[in-house]
Amino acid sequence: PRKHMHILNTRPTDRAATLTQLLEARGHVVQTLPLLRIEPVAYEFPLTPPQLILIFTSRNAVLHMPATWWQRVHQPSNQGWQWLAIGDATAHALRERGITAPIQQPLQATTEGLLAMACLNENPEKCAVWIITGEGGRRALADPLRARAYTVQEHAVYKRLSIPYGDITIGEALTQNQVIIAPS
Repeated sequence: PRKHMHILNTRPTDRAATLTQLLEARGHVVQTLPLLRIEPVAYEFPLTPPQLILIFTSRNAVLHMPATWWQRVHQPSNQGWQWLAIGDATAHALRERGITAPIQQPLQATTEGLLAMACLNENPEKCAVWIITGEGGRRALADPLRARAYTVQEHAVYKRLSIPYGDITIGEALTQNQVIIAPS
């Protein structure tokens, strides 16, 4: 027989429900205690170049792009853009925003996987690279691309804010659960 576990799901509220339901359907007891909330950052994008590689580092990066920017995306002058998504959820969010151009994904859904992609290892003088991300993200993507001579702009479109809980609440949750699922 399968052992059922007590699991603490700390993912943000909008992302916790699906995972919680999946785990509960498998007989586990799940406590949801989001440690972060995601909020958009007020941002106005500059004009976009005709040859552009857009790298979306998360689903949140897609969801929090300003609506005015999405309205400009489908102009014929933007057909030279390349779309890169860190993983499946990010690619799915881009398709939901109406992106019909090919969306490239790394073999491994990591920064290192992105850096290994052929499109980020050729002709840096022909394309600008925009990294669409959250505030305070890792520098592990922008710095190596700059070292390869790409012109890189980082655009933080959301921020992660911690949710204040009392020490007792978090302490209780940690002692009551065998597995903790933290946001990435």
